[in-house]
Amino acid sequence: MVQELTRDEEVAKAVTTDLLRRPEVARETMRDDTARFLVNRAQFDNSAQVRETIRERTPAVRKIEHTIEYLDLVGSCHQYVATLGRLVPRLRGQEFTEDERETVRRGIAKACGRRPNGWRRRSTTASSPWTSSSPSSLRASNRGPPGPRHYGDLVRVSLMEARPAGLKTRQLVAATRLKKSQVARGIRHLRDVGAAEHLTPIIRRRRDGYMFSEDPADWIEYEKKQFQQILGRLTRMITGTLDPHLARYPDDEWAQLAAAQLTGVRATLAQLTR
Repeated sequence: MVQELTRDEEVAKAVTTDLLRRPEVARETMRDDTARFLVNRAQFDNSAQVRETIRERTPAVRKIEHTIEYLDLVGSCHQYVATLGRLVPRLRGQEFTEDERETVRRGIAKACGRRPNGWRRRSTTASSPWTSSSPSSLRASNRGPPGPRHYGDLVRVSLMEARPAGLKTRQLVAATRLKKSQVARGIRHLRDVGAAEHLTPIIRRRRDGYMFSEDPADWIEYEKKQFQQILGRLTRMITGTLDPHLARYPDDEWAQLAAAQLTGVRATLAQLTR
């Protein structure tokens, strides 16, 4: 009877949607491997279709994606160089078997874009960045003193690898091999520039540390807490300094202006923390 009723595509969609809105039915249905696979595949296809529609309607999105992928590549290069700089000094003086040496040679060949016989793979386009990619060129590009962007890239890569978990400062120090002050500079760069460039909101929790969450509810929770802290500091400044100032000098134009403006600011912050 059910099969007869659901032969029509529109009827089948309506019935399936209504049934999956029941928590118990949805939970039992997702225990079926085939049904779960088909649902996941449909979600993937829908997301791909939405992304393609957005790309067609908003050409700037493609430029943003290019920038994100380029920065991901740069961060990977920094991580590669930093890891080699940490490991190679430790290996000096150690003996390796021929099999171990050959394994390392193959790995270096892949990283450098070279065939095992030492010849570099040439790109079909002269402008390809891969034609000059090598450890020496990467080191040459990093000869100058590293700055906040470099630290930010290393911190971002570590947080991306740790998702969905977070990393505390001491864990970031261990993961990036940076000093605590350098990790702090990297986090500041992420908050100032990197998070907006990569569209990856960064949050911090006392128990988890810094993290890239994909759940908007986590972003809202963090934003509300930040607004609460700002409201608390502002309120203490008003009650501890501005109010006594205005009480002692009620005709002071600056105090009157500040009190009038901050009344609206306090009301707005109070609204945002609810």
